[in-house]
Amino acid sequence: MKQKIALKYSSSIFISNNDSSDHNNAILVASINSELMQNGFMLSQDSSTKLGMLSDVELTDIYKDIVTEVRILVGNDVDYQPMYPNFPEQVMNASASELFLNAITHYWTHGEWSPSYEKLPREISFENVNFKEINLIHDVEFNKIFETILSSNDSISDFDRETIAWFVDTHKQCNYENLKIPFKENMCFLAGLLAANNEDISKLPQTATDVLRIATVFSGGDISLAENTKFKSLPRKLRRMLVSALENVANLDDLMRHRGKWIRLFHNLHISELTKSANLLDMVELIRSGKNIETFNSKVELTIANKDPLAAIALLKTRPGDFARRISCVLGLKVPGRRTVVEEFLKVANQVSTRVLLQLMGSLKIRGNSTTDKRVIFPKGSIQKAQIVNTELPKLGIRATLALTNGVKEVLTERFSSLDNLGCVYIDPDLKKCPLPSQQRSASEGLIQVARGTHLPIGDDKNTLRFFVYWIGQDIDLSATFHDENFRTIGNVSYRNLQNKLFGSYHSGDKTKAPNGECEFIDVNIDDAVKSGTRYVVMNVLVYSGPKFSEHEKCYVGWMTRSQPNSNEIFDAKTVDQKIDLASECLNSIPVVFDLVERKAIWTDLSTSKNVQWGGNNVESNRATIEDKLEAITSLNNKTNLFELFELHAMARSTAIVDDPENAEMIFSVENCGDITPSNIMLINSEYLTDSTATKKENV
Repeated sequence: MKQKIALKYSSSIFISNNDSSDHNNAILVASINSELMQNGFMLSQDSSTKLGMLSDVELTDIYKDIVTEVRILVGNDVDYQPMYPNFPEQVMNASASELFLNAITHYWTHGEWSPSYEKLPREISFENVNFKEINLIHDVEFNKIFETILSSNDSISDFDRETIAWFVDTHKQCNYENLKIPFKENMCFLAGLLAANNEDISKLPQTATDVLRIATVFSGGDISLAENTKFKSLPRKLRRMLVSALENVANLDDLMRHRGKWIRLFHNLHISELTKSANLLDMVELIRSGKNIETFNSKVELTIANKDPLAAIALLKTRPGDFARRISCVLGLKVPGRRTVVEEFLKVANQVSTRVLLQLMGSLKIRGNSTTDKRVIFPKGSIQKAQIVNTELPKLGIRATLALTNGVKEVLTERFSSLDNLGCVYIDPDLKKCPLPSQQRSASEGLIQVARGTHLPIGDDKNTLRFFVYWIGQDIDLSATFHDENFRTIGNVSYRNLQNKLFGSYHSGDKTKAPNGECEFIDVNIDDAVKSGTRYVVMNVLVYSGPKFSEHEKCYVGWMTRSQPNSNEIFDAKTVDQKIDLASECLNSIPVVFDLVERKAIWTDLSTSKNVQWGGNNVESNRATIEDKLEAITSLNNKTNLFELFELHAMARSTAIVDDPENAEMIFSVENCGDITPSNIMLINSEYLTDSTATKKENV
């Protein structure tokens, strides 16, 4: 686990400061490096030198751990045997009748029969590989990973939580008591782990919602509180601890946010048995009574319904975070004047978290002179669902939105100016197509991790996209849909259509039964697809029959970029650009969209609804859903991007912003050569979305 953590978070191999350093093992290190290169990784020169000083035993242990991890990361830990072993040329040359007869016989035998073909020798050709460099990490830097995860100003992924649990279990010296944990979900997750170990957590909860989340974690529920939790029977010690915390922090407003959940939790806590606080018991009785209770939110809603912006402003200024989230509603009232609303908000904007201010900046992009609020949102929860919002809203006016945007930028620039100087800074313009990372709680684990909607370059020397899926279980299908510049579906390749010569796309054959593991591949020739009118290619993974992805023993997808598709092995690990584990509570997934004109891979990681028609769960049945999600995820016109974030930091902290990365001391780029790239999610969330000078943190 230690090497996996080092590799995932810092692209490094862990070696202890106490490891010996008086050997000469350059040959063994070369063997390790050779194995890493077969999987698309390479030791840095400095790492090779230092590893060569370790003993045979130490290097053998490192070899076993790190090579195992890189193989898993790229999907090279299994054997790939597609239905047509000489794919893609074999499928290109096969007749329609041969493909049909093979498929129908396979289906008639319920997946027991597959055609038998001799696997022919494949030509060996050179593929230009962009190797991922691996460095070394020592004890101090390794332990800092724990602090960096917990310092995130956003939700964290399943593997992040697994890593925190590992540190808590194995690193008893972790100093979490004095660690600043700005995002409440993360603090409550840690508290849940500590509570399970019978450690005192009484000092951690600061609100009633914190207490609810801790109980949710202990019961294995959704910490975002988007879904209901079946609360377990809680140990008396934990119940006493949570009730004691409630006595100090509970208020009606906070309890009313999740009234239904509290009613269920009160039953589990046996609260009347453990508290003598009359105030808390009165609140419990009110919550249980079902009566309408006036809250802060209901008061704000009333002022807006009565078109009384002055009263709304007076209320919202007491909660600046809520003011930021509702300011468009108040601006929409027009009186007493939008300038007044903006001025009053900016008086308290320094008390709003950085993430909320950046979200406000993003939302203002489409509100100045537009009445249509068409945008994509990612609701809280454990499933990667995107929702399209398309509503008619009043114009906020160019002047008001500009004044508000500039005011927010001034607040953030002032906040960031207290951080360390960055020197001369280069900011890659391509970062304008990279949204801020968010909603990592539902993100799939992969070879790299970036925010949904991020545009990553496809190598100019690569002309073939090769999708792959591997699973153990029942029937999972890999498909691709082709769309024009208006997102209209113009073709597909799938189990129904293994050959699509117009789009230069071929499928390796449909496997319907995988008790020991099966795979499918799809090739897309970029030039042929573009000539056919294709702008976008969407990868689709669909459970035709069987349980959700999360219930499979193993299921992952990915893609390679190839210049010689008929050469080398069908699965060539060193050409894998991304491999994603599918483990969500859904049956359909769109992992990635490719913009073939711009030659970009757009990271989506989305679940789509299952719309089964007569033909089963397939891309034809889900056509409308795919088109809607495609349009939404490729635009993200209501999101602040990484270029804007890094520009604010550069304005506040740099000596100069330069146009040439060669002249920069700090490089922000989509390429691996950058000091900070879109894949550095944890670093961005902890160090660049910081609230270092905010006088109040609102993050319920």
